[in-house]
Amino acid sequence: MKSFIFFLALFCELTLSAQAQYTVKGFVHNASLEGIPKVAIKVLNADTNLIVSEPLTGANGLFSFTSPPRKLRIYIESTGDYLSYTGEPFLLDKNIDMLAIALSTAVDLEEVVLTAPQKKAAVYMEQGKIVFSPKNSLTHSSGTALDALKSTPNVVVDNQNHLSIGGKSNVLVLINGKPTYMQPDDLANYLKSIPMAQIKKTELLLNPPAEYEAQGGAGAVNIVLDKKTVEGTFFSLNNGVSYWWNLRQNTELQLQHSVKKGILRLGYNHQLGHYAMDYGSERLQNGLRYESPTDDTEKRKTIAGHIGYDYLPDEQHILGVQLSANTLFGKGTTSTTTRFFNTANVLEKTLSGYNDYFMQKANRYSANVYYTFTPSDNERYQLDIDYAFFDGGSGNWQPNTYRSPEGTILSHEMYLSENDRKIHIFATSFRSELPLWGGSLTAGAKYSQVFSDNSFHFFKHLPTHNIIDVNRSNAFDFKERIFAVYAQYHYPITERLNAEVGVRNETTFSKGVLLPVAGSANSQQEHKKHYTNFFSTLSLQYQCNDDLQLFAGYSTRINRPEYQNLNPFEYLLDELSYWKGNPFLAPEKIQKLTLSASYKKTSFTMAYSYSTDFFSSISEPFQQNKIISIPQNIGSQHHLLFSLYQELNWGNGCQTTITPNLSYIENKGTVLEGTELHLNRWQYSLTMQNYFRLPWQLKGELTAVYNSRRLAGINETAKSSGGIDLGLQRLFLNNRLTATFSFTDIFHTQRWDSESHLPNLDLYAYGNSESRQLRLNLTYQFGKAKEAHVNELEEVQRL
Repeated sequence: MKSFIFFLALFCELTLSAQAQYTVKGFVHNASLEGIPKVAIKVLNADTNLIVSEPLTGANGLFSFTSPPRKLRIYIESTGDYLSYTGEPFLLDKNIDMLAIALSTAVDLEEVVLTAPQKKAAVYMEQGKIVFSPKNSLTHSSGTALDALKSTPNVVVDNQNHLSIGGKSNVLVLINGKPTYMQPDDLANYLKSIPMAQIKKTELLLNPPAEYEAQGGAGAVNIVLDKKTVEGTFFSLNNGVSYWWNLRQNTELQLQHSVKKGILRLGYNHQLGHYAMDYGSERLQNGLRYESPTDDTEKRKTIAGHIGYDYLPDEQHILGVQLSANTLFGKGTTSTTTRFFNTANVLEKTLSGYNDYFMQKANRYSANVYYTFTPSDNERYQLDIDYAFFDGGSGNWQPNTYRSPEGTILSHEMYLSENDRKIHIFATSFRSELPLWGGSLTAGAKYSQVFSDNSFHFFKHLPTHNIIDVNRSNAFDFKERIFAVYAQYHYPITERLNAEVGVRNETTFSKGVLLPVAGSANSQQEHKKHYTNFFSTLSLQYQCNDDLQLFAGYSTRINRPEYQNLNPFEYLLDELSYWKGNPFLAPEKIQKLTLSASYKKTSFTMAYSYSTDFFSSISEPFQQNKIISIPQNIGSQHHLLFSLYQELNWGNGCQTTITPNLSYIENKGTVLEGTELHLNRWQYSLTMQNYFRLPWQLKGELTAVYNSRRLAGINETAKSSGGIDLGLQRLFLNNRLTATFSFTDIFHTQRWDSESHLPNLDLYAYGNSESRQLRLNLTYQFGKAKEAHVNELEEVQRL
């Protein structure tokens, strides 16, 4: 019934009386009145700053577009040869035959520093989204896409690589608007292979529109990769080193060359060196105590590259292809000492466990073909086809030695474990944008499939050979197909009030099969699921005046279980810990309401969400002195978020951005076969970035991040953490060479300490990593480049 009412409302909205369309013809020229070709023009709604059309000038500098009557503004970004242009607002109430736009020739960059507007901060608001731009930050000249997410305000990445927004977990990560269909560990490995230098910005979307996948109850983070159009040849080389406990080196190379009807893009990057982590846990269970400190050294390296070509036969057609490879491979070691204490708190024995990862790989190879047809300025059709192959796995020698309190060896065993993951991803989508009855309609269809083959083999090592443990080895095959269609309609009710309604339908088919090894006491299990969901979005935006804008939005979303969480096999993590998936895990359903107000350089947002069938992993007592981690649906979750963005300009190149937030989480449900759980907590965080100028043409940045104690997962409380970074930058060689020095996590306070409590079980975890680093980066570039419109498609993310 709700879906019918929504469709009826959408139909009524679409059948509003048509408004007239007016045509604007224009001419972009230089000081000599010569037409400037291939200039990308952004036509903005002057009341909302939303893009309504993006025409491109022809060879003679002429352009045209159509629009219903409204107040518009013309904006043109700097092209390298010419300065940016921002026109005055004008009311379009008739056809305009000749709108002349004169661009000023660019001057030397040192002169621009004296007269140009204030440098855009690394964190800023853009069309209602909080944006983080690594290129504008002096403390993020090196690093990875995962580091960029950690630096995005309101986003927290825990030690298990799970993301949360304002304390709420399950975040959809997009890359250029496309999901990757990857599980947290595999996604983290993929993000580690994307260098920070390749990222244009990250966008935080609390209320994503219907064209985006409904996955992600907390919202979405879109990583926009840097893609430029060029005139001639553009080359950029970035080299950096970092050091604290280990020496690391990074290189990123970008080469682009344009010909008459095409653009060729090449890219390469690598990161070499080790990365140290120090973590552990303490557990109290049934009067017994266990301590387990661990030293971990990450020795994997990343090497990645891509090649792409855009064919531009004319101004209406674009045909492109891109091939990429992102590899993460190498060795690694962990050393853990577990101490066993009896009920009298007397040491009984110790277990020395060592993991020698002689092989680790997380490689992703992908191909993308896309076609765009733009018959007019406000009409566009786009087809994308994506294929990706993920090849992951590891091999691990595990010597375990038990000793008495006096150090006498009680027993010694050697184990070998091997796991392998092969994942095939295929996705295709069609998207259309066209004017309709005085508004604009965006509609499309998408299909995606993921085939995942996983195997795990556990061996006991003997002097002459290895013996497989058939009861601790298995294979798990998972297949998922999702069909989706959506429609999103934007209508300007008045000059100041805009409405947008959308609906999305997703039909999911999934099948998981557990295949035990021959001779195992385990039996084959097969679980199938088929469900259809409708997701609605509704938003209103009102421009009170030139400074004040109000927004209200409502949406429904879903959190699907990660594939591995559906695997019912019981894995032995160590001598005292197990992990097991839950094939009966149900998707979490979310309803979300967002309200926001923006006044000049201040923005305030309130978001409330209510979840049913809320799920997460919880560690429970198992077999008297062990624990087992199982993902479970426990009940409901309430989440309330208040977020503020404030930009302050102090003059003389000094600027501050502050992004505090306050949130409330309440988890209510049942755990431990009927044990009632009701936890709630208020929590807050703060991100502050300060920019300043120093003598000798130096620019500086001081950034601080703080997160208070917060409720994570079902019953885990993460302790407070934060950090302070400092960066300095200077330009050389006629501004072609950029030198950046930074000192990250100066006081080494970025930690992941936490605790959780259940009857007869208290868990305490702690840890930190090599987040404190001294970094030096040198970037050299030449050629002409200008920003290109980034593909807005949406596929390929949840393994």
